[in-house]
Amino acid sequence: MRSVVLLLLLGVACLPQVGPPVTTDSGALEDGGGTGDGGGSAGCPGYAGCTRFTDGTAVTFPVGGNDVYAPKCLRVRAGQQVTFTGNFSDHPISQACGPAQVSGWSSAVTFTVPGTYGYFCEDHGAQGGSGMAGAIEVVP
Repeated sequence: MRSVVLLLLLGVACLPQVGPPVTTDSGALEDGGGTGDGGGSAGCPGYAGCTRFTDGTAVTFPVGGNDVYAPKCLRVRAGQQVTFTGNFSDHPISQACGPAQVSGWSSAVTFTVPGTYGYFCEDHGAQGGSGMAGAIEVVP
């Protein structure tokens, strides 16, 4: 099992992309991309049915043989790293929406732009948030 953070594809988004770069654990800066007003709860509020979020910094998958993320709805503060641990060959992750684009494979990503970031498993979820999908709420 490999530790990797969000394989997020550029060009896939629910809302306009805004904001400064996002830093990965390798120190690489990913392009914040696009234009638009990213203020307040920018991104994709309510993605994957997430209205209540669990404070933390790690997401694991699959859980108990089920195609789910745990926790499904995660809250971090801007500047905190989120680590995803799971089988990425069977559960490739893509970003569905968010106030900034995040791309690439790494063991941790530091979210610097507040807002909600939606993600999904390419094989067991859907860009609209159904199936194996989750959200990260980044708060100031």
